[in-house]
Amino acid sequence: MYLTKEQVKCFERDGYLAPLEFCTTEKMDLLRPSINDALGRKLGPHGRDRWGSRHQDCRVVYEICASPAIVDTVATLLGPDVILWNSVFFNKEPGGREIPWHQDRDFLLLEPVVNVAVWLAIDDANVENGCLQVIPGSHRNYVPHIPRTHSHEFDARADTAYIERSKAVNIELSAGQFIIFHKKILHHSLTNLSIKRRLGLAMRYTVPGVKVNVEEFFEGYFVYLVQGNDLIGSNPTGVIPQD
Repeated sequence: MYLTKEQVKCFERDGYLAPLEFCTTEKMDLLRPSINDALGRKLGPHGRDRWGSRHQDCRVVYEICASPAIVDTVATLLGPDVILWNSVFFNKEPGGREIPWHQDRDFLLLEPVVNVAVWLAIDDANVENGCLQVIPGSHRNYVPHIPRTHSHEFDARADTAYIERSKAVNIELSAGQFIIFHKKILHHSLTNLSIKRRLGLAMRYTVPGVKVNVEEFFEGYFVYLVQGNDLIGSNPTGVIPQD
C-alpha cells in the first residue's frame, strides 16, 4: 500500500497523486448502502449536519479512514505515526453548484501546519457530475483569498489573478479511487450537470504533537491515532464507533 519513491517525487513536484485505489468499484457498491444509511438516518456527532466527522459515530466511515490502503499511503509522506483529525462528506446532487478555486485553510486549525488530505470517491466522479480540478505545482505558494460576503457562499475563494486556470487538471475517479493532495494545492469542483449524485469523503491526517484547534469543531471532538501504536484515540474517552 505504500507509495514508491517515484510516486513520492511526483507528489512533491505536482502536489497530488491520483488515481489511487482504496477498493474496487464492486466493493464500493457493497459499502455504499451502509454509507447512505448513515448519512440519511441521523445527524452527525456535532448535531448540526450529517456530513462532518462521521468517523466518530459510524463504523463504516471509521474503517475507511483507518484502512491500510489509505493510511499506509499517508504514512509514506508523514511517517509511521498518523492521526486522523477530520473527515467530511462532500455531496453534490444534480445541479449542485461549482465550488470556487481555493487552498484549504487548515493552517488556521493546526499548529504547526502538518497535513495531508485524501478525497475518496464514493460515487463515480467525472467532469459531467462535478469532479475536482487541481493546478499541478500550485502548492508551492499560498495565494491571496477573498473572504465570503454572504453566508451561503464558500468560506473563501482564491483571487483569480493568481490562478493559471489553463493548467487545470480534471481528477476523474471511479468509485473506490482516491486522490491524495498537499495542503496548499489550488483546487475546486465543477457544477454537477448530470442526473447523478457525486459523493466524496475527504479525510485529513497529521502527526502526533500537532495541536488541533478543537474549539472550531464541537464539544467532545477528538482525533484518532489510526497508525503507530495501540491507542484508539487521542481522547482517552474515545471509542471506535460500533454502528
